[in-house]
Amino acid sequence: MTSERSSLTLKMSAEAALGQLEAVQNRLAENEKELQREIQYLQAELRREQDPNRMQLIQEMISVRAYIV
Repeated sequence: MTSERSSLTLKMSAEAALGQLEAVQNRLAENEKELQREIQYLQAELRREQDPNRMQLIQEMISVRAYIV
């Protein structure tokens, strides 16, 4: 009887651990998706910041401002 009880306890503990594992895996998957979205946003922002046309415009604005001052 004690053996059956400890076996049942172990089985219940294992099932509870598996339930927690699934919750952790789901949260990790959500975190991964969130990080992927952030990476995509930052990559797009970096491309925008490195746009040669934008850089030229900034340089022109700097030179005009330096000329005025």
